[in-house]
Amino acid sequence: MSVHDPFRRRWCDSPVKTRIAEYPRPDHFLLHISDTHLLAGGEQLYGTVDSEQHLRALLAEVEASGGRPEAIVFTGDLADRGQPDAYARLRALVDPAAERMGARVIWVMGNHDDRASFRQGLRDELGDTSPIDDVYWLGGLRVIVLDSTVPGHHYGDVSESQLDWLAAELEKGPAAHGWMEDQRWTLARVAIVIGASTCVSVRHRPGASCGR
Repeated sequence: MSVHDPFRRRWCDSPVKTRIAEYPRPDHFLLHISDTHLLAGGEQLYGTVDSEQHLRALLAEVEASGGRPEAIVFTGDLADRGQPDAYARLRALVDPAAERMGARVIWVMGNHDDRASFRQGLRDELGDTSPIDDVYWLGGLRVIVLDSTVPGHHYGDVSESQLDWLAAELEKGPAAHGWMEDQRWTLARVAIVIGASTCVSVRHRPGASCGR
C-alpha cells in the first residue's frame, strides 16, 4: 500500500466537480490557418499531397464543431507557386465556408506567394508588386498585417517605409481589446520582436539561435 493510496481513494470517490476556468472567457475568437500551398488545376503537392482536400476537410470540421470565429487568418504560403488559379481555387473553398460561419477572412503573404496574383485573386485589386500591409479592426481588436516577403527569395525583410507606416499606425494608440497591460507598442519594441523572430536574415552569425 502506497502512502498516496488514501489520497487517490478520496479523489476517485469524491463527486465530480466542475473545474473553474484559469482564464476569463475570451472576447474574441480568431482561427489561424497557415501554409495551404495550393496549386493550379488541383495538382497535388509533391505529386502526393492533396492540399486542396486537406483544407476542404479542415473547414468542414471547423464548421461542424459549432465554433464561429470572428475572422479566419490565412498566413502564407497560400499558393505553392503563386499561380493565379491556385488563388482562385483557394478563394472558392474559403469564401463560402467563411460566409456560413459569419467570419471575416484575412489573407497574409508568404514567401511562396506572388504579390500581383495575390492582390488580384484574393483582394480584388490591381496586380502591383508593392508590399501588402494592412490593418483590420474586429470590434475592439486590431490585427496588423506586415508583409516581410522578398520576391524571388526565401528570407524576409521589412523596409524603412514599412516601419514608418507601422510606427504611424501604432501611434494612433492601443486597441480597446489589446494587451491587458502596456499594450501601447512602440516601434522600438516592435523592432526587437522582428529582430528576434528573423535573426537568421538580419543578424545571422555562426551559432545564432532564435529559440527561446
